[in-house]
Amino acid sequence: MTMEKVQEVPEPDISALKKRYNTIQEVKKEILTEDDFVTLKSGGKATRKSGWLKYAVAFALSFEISGERKEVDPTDPKIFAYHITVKCKDPTGTRTTEAVGSCTLNEKPTFSTEHIVRAMADTRATERAIIKMLGTNEKAADDLPAEMIVDQSIASNFCQDQTHKKEHHDEKKNRCSKCGKMVRMP
Repeated sequence: MTMEKVQEVPEPDISALKKRYNTIQEVKKEILTEDDFVTLKSGGKATRKSGWLKYAVAFALSFEISGERKEVDPTDPKIFAYHITVKCKDPTGTRTTEAVGSCTLNEKPTFSTEHIVRAMADTRATERAIIKMLGTNEKAADDLPAEMIVDQSIASNFCQDQTHKKEHHDEKKNRCSKCGKMVRMP
């Protein structure tokens, strides 16, 4: 009977891990804004594409599409889906993650062109690759069905509170000083 040599797994550096996860939380708190999240009907929040891209910039992550496939419905050639695989690398090149994102033409009424369907598949794959790289359990807004989101329209990014009136609307910053949301200027 021959015994294979078992390779030992190195002990994790707990203090380095704590520092990394604290840094992720610090980026979330200090860099991401309310505009980078959608509110869920459950009361939680999910991160929008803008938030995931801010994480990518903060941690100097790079991306490449490592696979792409278009799938056409054999019963109706006008219906199709894109499946895109994105590879994410950290700046040292020592860590790599890969994730797949898919999107179909008939998924949402706004997905009306091939370009939009392909772009959404790419977005989903990229966000999933970032989530894997960061090791976070945050939700990506683009992965959730519309029924789970309170209001995902761009209107939710604008100050809707009539009590904030114009004296709180800063024309230079294009923001409401009371709630921090964007304002529509005349």
